[in-house]
Amino acid sequence: MTSALAWALAATPSPTPASDPTWIGPGLTGFLATFALVVVCLLLFVSMVRRLRRMQYRAERDPQPDHSQPDRSPADDARPDGHEGEQR
Repeated sequence: MTSALAWALAATPSPTPASDPTWIGPGLTGFLATFALVVVCLLLFVSMVRRLRRMQYRAERDPQPDHSQPDRSPADDARPDGHEGEQR
């Protein structure tokens, strides 16, 4: 137990300085590139929302016919001579 206490009380190394003069950050160019990307994404999102709302409005205004039932009947496939199937 004394060794654990001695280890906890041992001197810790001093922290490294917060500002390293050799480190170079993204600067103004990085900020402007990120800002431009955010603006483009926001414009894209606004455009997408407008288009989705427009599509939803049109779908409510002009309902489409139900396509679950086929428009053709088997009699439509009959040949003029009374036989069913493709014409040769």
